[in-house]
Amino acid sequence: MIALTLDPTVLVFPDESAAELTSRLSTLRTWNRLQLRHPWLGFSLSRSAKQIVVETGLYPAFHAIKASLGKAGLSSVFSANDISAQVNRLLDSLDLEALTPVEDVLWDDACCRPALKYSSVETRLQTELTRIVVVLAIASRLEGSHSSVVALASPQDSGILALRCTVDVVIPEEVGVRVLGEVPCIVESEVSVVREAEDLYDLVDPQGVWTAAVTAGDLKLGISLRCRERMQASGIYAGWASIPRFYIGEHFVSSLRPCQAHCDGPHARVVLDRSAMVVLRTENIDIKPFVDREGKQRFRGKDAARAYRVHVTTEHEALRLMLWQRPDGFFELANIGLKAELEIAEGDPNRAF
Repeated sequence: MIALTLDPTVLVFPDESAAELTSRLSTLRTWNRLQLRHPWLGFSLSRSAKQIVVETGLYPAFHAIKASLGKAGLSSVFSANDISAQVNRLLDSLDLEALTPVEDVLWDDACCRPALKYSSVETRLQTELTRIVVVLAIASRLEGSHSSVVALASPQDSGILALRCTVDVVIPEEVGVRVLGEVPCIVESEVSVVREAEDLYDLVDPQGVWTAAVTAGDLKLGISLRCRERMQASGIYAGWASIPRFYIGEHFVSSLRPCQAHCDGPHARVVLDRSAMVVLRTENIDIKPFVDREGKQRFRGKDAARAYRVHVTTEHEALRLMLWQRPDGFFELANIGLKAELEIAEGDPNRAF
């Protein structure tokens, strides 16, 4: 799972103009939709932020939201109940402290460029946002840190946030020593800020997702991201929904390892690329019917899907990508196999991802 770190200021509703509040609510709605659309996406929120929201009476959020909507003249445009449900869903996020070894930090003289925008939110949350940025800046220096874990999901403008501060204490101390050496010290670092859906997709590397993949959902994400890259290069990308639908078959994941196409295996990159080309049906991909020994195209009994094959490699033991084209016209990636085997994994279409 990929977990972005939440800017806690988005969870509160100060007195704002209609335009400012509409923008804040749009960001909140975007994150909730992304979380519902993508099983691989989650959010983290610091324990301190959760505590501040409760202690300052900002939770439950319903009454504050209703009041803000009323003052901004938006009561007939947005539902306070719906917004409250979105806030509650984000408050149930993972603890940031569970995703990074940096538990806490004491700092001075923090300067961000561009400057953080707080509007009129609770002062303690302003301080907590700065602390989170410092934590993420330190965590980004840890070997093996995932770029998305050290990115900030925020109503701030998307892009790179440059931080300069003096770090006095890192907890636990051994993490501070490992990352920063002696403290106090001056830290200069950058943190990615994600506001819109496309900012998130820009952040995630398809090859990195494939290398770390464990589930069918992971592989589907990697292929979708590679499709997005190809579509952008061709000038035909029009948002995530424009990526053609496809399915990961029940046996596709288990077929990768024997063919050295899993993780960072020697055939991993080419299988990822060929899979994306199949989904997009690019002109330079040759998708041929898969026939039995009598020369007849194979069909799957459960749903009348038609079998196809695609060359993956030609040298030594040639690999093939085996496909089912479902009655809806979209492809299900069945398995990777050797040319000599002439086998396609049936799989249950109802168990494909």
